[in-house]
Order: sequence, then C-alpha cells, then structure tokens
Amino acid sequence: LTSLLIRETGRAAIDLYSGRLRLDEIQTAARAESRAAKEELLGPVRILLTGQVNAGKSSLLNAMAKQVQRNVGVTPTRDAPAELMLKLAGKPEVVLIDTPGIGSETAALRTLIDQTTRADMILWVVSATQPAKALDVEALEVVKKKYESDPDLRLPPILVVVTHIDELTPALEWSP
Repeated sequence: LTSLLIRETGRAAIDLYSGRLRLDEIQTAARAESRAAKEELLGPVRILLTGQVNAGKSSLLNAMAKQVQRNVGVTPTRDAPAELMLKLAGKPEVVLIDTPGIGSETAALRTLIDQTTRADMILWVVSATQPAKALDVEALEVVKKKYESDPDLRLPPILVVVTHIDELTPALEWSP
C-alpha cells in the first residue's frame, strides 16, 4: 500500500511539473468529487412528530403539508407511524413521520425509540390545554436513557411545539 501511494504521488508530481497536468484540473476534479460525496450524504430530512394522544401531531403535519394528509380526531387514528414526503419547490425534501400518541402502553414507547434513531429532528408536540405532562416527561426520559446507554447514537435535536394555544382562556382578553 505504501509503495502504491509513493508511485501514484510520484506519477502525479511528474505529470504536474512536466505540464501534462495542471493544478486547476486537480482542483476542479477535487471539487466535483467533494460535491458528489455531499450529494450522496444528503437525503431527505426526517422529522419525527411525537407527543401524547390528541396533542395535535396530525394537525401539525397537515399544516406543514399545506393540505389534509392525515385524519384528525379525539381518539387515536393509527397504531403505527405514518410517513409523508414533502417536496416544496426550491427546498430540500422532508419526510414527516407521524407517530402514534404516547400513552400508558409500552408498544408506543418502543415505536418512539425505534423511530428516533432514524430521525434528524424531533418535534415534540404538547397541547397547551392538557395539564397532564407526566407521560411526555417519562417518555422523554426513556428516550434520553436509550441514547446515554449507547455512545454510538446521537440524540437528534428536540423542539417542543405547543398546540391548542388558541383554546386557552380567557380568549377575549388576548389575541393569540
């Protein structure tokens, strides 16, 4: 391997200094190679929507998609994650992952942990009108422990999105 490296370096030096190979050609080739490597690494950005049942995850997904993509309601509408590919002109592709609501069952928590390992960012949706936040806190602690126990994993950034803020009272005294 060392011999091959020395031979190739010597051949490139001879070509460069003899005038058969110009430095700008090397730089152009290096830039093209760098762009190709970056394009390979770039894929759609994966955004995971999570939170309690009826927090507004599907409504947020519909708002981000600018059209109705998922049914919304008071009761859970699915028991498995649903993915939606967003393609907006001039913007990178985004995959929105709508997860089942966090509840007392452990299956939803396992699904959440599995999905976080595939996500680039987590939008944790909480309802302003839901006073019970213990499930969110417990789920977040479980997710953090998973990442603390495995040094090869990196926890994606988490943003908290507060929904149903327009339902806070007194509605007549402020303008959301």
